[in-house]
Amino acid sequence: MERSVIVGVERGQDVVGPARVLAKRLGARLVLVHAIGPGLVTGAAGLADAQEATDEESTRKDLEQERHVEELAPLVSSVAEAGVETVTVAEHEDPAELILRVADENPGALIVIGRHRMTRIGRYLLGGVAEAVLEAGRPVVVLPLDGPP
Repeated sequence: MERSVIVGVERGQDVVGPARVLAKRLGARLVLVHAIGPGLVTGAAGLADAQEATDEESTRKDLEQERHVEELAPLVSSVAEAGVETVTVAEHEDPAELILRVADENPGALIVIGRHRMTRIGRYLLGGVAEAVLEAGRPVVVLPLDGPP
């Protein structure tokens, strides 16, 4: 079984560097997971229109996914230059669900995520990807992304 370190990648977060170091020390590959977010099909008046809208939405999602993978290319290159095997997963899915699904596909993987500090009421109202992943009971390293709330 290949060892993996899974890292949730979001624009503006700097968790890949520490995850890369961890993967290198463990002799593991680094799996960069980027959730694009679910899309909605709107404005379909009838069945034919709905199918056309669905086809257009599918094409739009595919192009958006390719664009996100291209945006991650410099990051993938920098990790590869450090001698760490890298895999990129960029899909239209809830971020926490995507991270956990990729973890299911990589048994024994360690998950690395960033977490913004929130007040108790903020956690209650907004939840968060880190909280959802932590509640799943997987091995997780959580890196703070900012100062106190």
